[in-house]
Amino acid sequence: RALQTLVNLRIFALEAQRLPSAEPNKDEIAKEIKRILDTFRSAAEFEDRLRTVGFNSKDDDNFQRMMKQRVAIEKYIEFRFRSFVIVTLEDEKKYFREVFTPDFRRKSPGSLLPEFDEIKLQINKILTEDKIAQDIETFLDDATRRAEIVYLFKV
Repeated sequence: RALQTLVNLRIFALEAQRLPSAEPNKDEIAKEIKRILDTFRSAAEFEDRLRTVGFNSKDDDNFQRMMKQRVAIEKYIEFRFRSFVIVTLEDEKKYFREVFTPDFRRKSPGSLLPEFDEIKLQINKILTEDKIAQDIETFLDDATRRAEIVYLFKV
């Protein structure tokens, strides 16, 4: 599974390189590092974790290169997938009826069901992310079939 994740990342990185607008700038890289740093209790804990996984610090060239690639992939995904997702009102209402309502009643028996308008944005986000995940999976399946992937060691 880890190997497949690395293959998928490499495919995305190669695709991201094809888009000139996907080239991240220093501010975008710094913002991504800060976002990750904010998930730790302290900067010292973050630096310790970096050293544990083989980096000298957040200024390590390899770490910076990895963050640059990560931002480029995110920008590619944003452009290639997210910007083309359309979730209709009918999609949202169907999800509310067929998924949210039964799930809510099962998890919260006796509770008052929220109105559709109260959770419409939440439903839209769920459906958007689901469609993006499906599109990414289809893209990766296609790209993997087209690519010549050579495994140097048998896993």
